[in-house]
Amino acid sequence: MTSNLPSSRDSLVGQSVPRKEDEKLLLGQGAFVEDIDVPGILWAHFVRSPHAHARILSIDSTAALAAPGVLAVLGGRDVHPRYHTYPTVPLAKYDADPAPYQLIAADKARHVGEIVAVVVASDRHLARDAADLVVVGYDILPAVGDPEEAARSDAPRIHDDRPNEAINWRQTTGDVAQAFEEAEVIIREHFVNQRIHAVPMEPRAGIAQWEPERDMVTVWASTQTPHDLKEVLAEVLELSEDNVRVIAPDVGGGFGAKAHGDPEYVLLAIASREVGGRPLKWVATRSEDFLGMHHARGKASYVEYAATREGMLTGVRVRHYADLGAYPKGPEASLSMTSAIISVGTYRIPTADIEVHATYTNRTPDSPYRGAGRPEGIFLVERAVDLLAKEIGMDPAEVRRRNYIPADAFPYKTAGGDTFDSGNYEATLDIALKIADYERLRERQATMREDGRYLGIGFASWAKTGGGGPSPLDPGSNRYEWGRVKVDRHGDVTVYTGSSPHGQGGETAFAQIVGDVLHSPVENIEVLHGDTAVVEYGMGTYASRALVVGGTAAYNAAQKVLSKMKRLAAHTMQIAPDDVVFENGSFNPQGRSEPTVSFADAAQAAYMVLARPESEEYGLDESSFYQPTGLTYNSGTYIAVVEVDCDTGDVDLQTLYCVDDQGTIVNPMIVEGQIHGGAAQGIGPALYEHVVYDENQQLLSGSLMDYALPTAENMPDFVTEQIETPSPLNPLGVKGMGEGPTTGAPPAVVNAVVDALEPFGVRHIEMPLSPERVWRAIGAAQK
Repeated sequence: MTSNLPSSRDSLVGQSVPRKEDEKLLLGQGAFVEDIDVPGILWAHFVRSPHAHARILSIDSTAALAAPGVLAVLGGRDVHPRYHTYPTVPLAKYDADPAPYQLIAADKARHVGEIVAVVVASDRHLARDAADLVVVGYDILPAVGDPEEAARSDAPRIHDDRPNEAINWRQTTGDVAQAFEEAEVIIREHFVNQRIHAVPMEPRAGIAQWEPERDMVTVWASTQTPHDLKEVLAEVLELSEDNVRVIAPDVGGGFGAKAHGDPEYVLLAIASREVGGRPLKWVATRSEDFLGMHHARGKASYVEYAATREGMLTGVRVRHYADLGAYPKGPEASLSMTSAIISVGTYRIPTADIEVHATYTNRTPDSPYRGAGRPEGIFLVERAVDLLAKEIGMDPAEVRRRNYIPADAFPYKTAGGDTFDSGNYEATLDIALKIADYERLRERQATMREDGRYLGIGFASWAKTGGGGPSPLDPGSNRYEWGRVKVDRHGDVTVYTGSSPHGQGGETAFAQIVGDVLHSPVENIEVLHGDTAVVEYGMGTYASRALVVGGTAAYNAAQKVLSKMKRLAAHTMQIAPDDVVFENGSFNPQGRSEPTVSFADAAQAAYMVLARPESEEYGLDESSFYQPTGLTYNSGTYIAVVEVDCDTGDVDLQTLYCVDDQGTIVNPMIVEGQIHGGAAQGIGPALYEHVVYDENQQLLSGSLMDYALPTAENMPDFVTEQIETPSPLNPLGVKGMGEGPTTGAPPAVVNAVVDALEPFGVRHIEMPLSPERVWRAIGAAQK
């Protein structure tokens, strides 16, 4: 599919247009949920379980209700069964019956931090103080946190009416048994992708206001998916969707953790209803979000890769254990399969046997985080490729080159089941080797080892989905996006999008796309999003889908507007619409270069009855739904360079060379920022981040004193390059790009550290590669 963007002027697409959305934030004029004030507002505080697994015997709110400023205390039995449980995750296609997700624990608490009561008071401090007066009687039960242990028949039941194993799924492609029987080399390893936490700069926050006279509710929420939250509220509260309004104001980061709604927002609406429609506000503390905001990753995998002595991969076996936490949240259950099927990576592995066990545990629910399943699977194959290279004595770059899917083989269906739309994996490797000056790096490594210093060089080639459309696990996906483009009588343009950007630069990119179609300057284009009363339809921003799906919807709507303007101009010039050419912002008769009808005149004609044909309706206002027919796959090759201090175990990540293929690049400056930010969120779990529980499933890393995040000081030098192999699946050729760097960085960094420690015989170190873990691995290998 080729782009239909006008080519008679300098294109906005491909230019580093300054971001439209930054000025107000830099001037402190942003409006986040905590900045919003509603007259008569009350505050809510959520009482959370201190136990990982306990039956709730009683809740005594007498003292709390008598405290100053307290208006109400709601427990689980006040909410359920009056209101529905949180909408269940659709898992029927995997022969799975998901457990109901309670808004608030009514019978028992299933993880530390689960909500057991809601306190409503006149201000936040009084609500917090009164929460300490709520007395909950618990019968403490045994808890389980390891997904493999939870899958055993004798493990404590998280949900009394069903086993802990939510999904037991397997698929096989090709003759895997033969591949392993004939293998000259078999790489076996146990890999863990540890639990991590998104830690967005702005914790979750919400306001709910019920209007009893109209039976309507308005919710302001720090969310990536306002329309999804609207649907959830309507279902749980048994309201028409027309009676629910959700507003996502400025959002201080989401990364997947603010997608797919949260029980807190529904409880705010319920509590507002219970106090007669008074507006109710809640802003999470950082420690509260560590307990209540979902975590991510949490997978343990047993892998085997079959290969020849010449480095050709011939088969893979993966047995995957995924930790769902106490409840199925969003699409995490299906992400367990997603991460497994991409464990073939960017390679022509002909056979695969993939087995997935997704289990409930007594931990905070697990759900998508930047990369959403793909980083876990790419980590498996990229570590295995390095282990294979070491086993057969071949350069890791050469092993990758020999196994890549060729550039002329796309679309390519992998043994895992993905259908890659386009790519040129070998080209990204070649560029990475060049910009890193790979041969000189190896020479430097050898010289440093002679001096007792240990430099490491690590590779990772990766592919990451974008678009959120039909996939091998959900071929009937109906996920769409909606765009609307309106041109007023003066020629100013407004774009409405169901995508809800929260830092990605969407307002600028959408203005560039529509500006290219209509030849309008970016400063004359306003992009509106995030309010379900203003933007009628939408699915939000997640899964690298904003540009792929939302951008295409806006593009299609703009094309409809342009087509109508051509008809209006043709009517003015008394010629056929097919004889009109749109050049440099004016409508001209075919074959003549002088402007005849300006953009503004054509726009004005749409609003004047005598200036438009009788067949044309009033105004210039067009909308478009776009549903992708398949997933796009961005890709890349990263090279990490580290130096390891073998006396302390400290890892100095010096440089990360990033070569990305994001399809058509709309704004190179935004892409550069996304690469830096995405890679930083991949470096975090590689070296620092880890959600830690003790044997009783008490969270030990529940604050930023205990959960290590990378800072600017820990960032390497980034050297970036891009290639463009446009996707054939959409008219823009875009693929989505926000999650690829998070997918590529972890295995590149881990491979680099293990490469540095080759003289000590270190084969593998589990993430995060903290100084203690590295130091112990060196000691263990020496023994």
